[in-house]
Amino acid sequence: MNDKARIYKEIGRRLKSAREKAGLTQMQVAKLLGMAREVVSYYENGTREIGIDDILRFANLYGTDPRCFMPETEVGEIETPNLSMAFRAKQIAEGDLPIIAEAQRLLNNLYELTVLLEGEKPSGHKVPRPTKST
Repeated sequence: MNDKARIYKEIGRRLKSAREKAGLTQMQVAKLLGMAREVVSYYENGTREIGIDDILRFANLYGTDPRCFMPETEVGEIETPNLSMAFRAKQIAEGDLPIIAEAQRLLNNLYELTVLLEGEKPSGHKVPRPTKST
């Protein structure tokens, strides 16, 4: 297996792990992202190259930093907030999934804005503050 194939295999492994952690099926992910279930499978198996646009879409859906899918990033190296949502319903209807995905995206954006405005992550790692233009 060449280096390129190994990279896509590792990205796929990480995509699958994030999907399973989110408690979603390939079919649910495919519907939410507007792609065929087979494409999700190809990405997870590393048999199809994935572009940055799709990596960003998966990251938003799963509530994680897109760098977490990159092989050069050590697992656990990037601190991602625990933004998972709790559901009290016994079953989530298929029609609820787009709303849940959008809520997850909004929650991620709120977290990132908070980090930028406060100048540090909750763990205490400093983040450069944006400069105010006068």
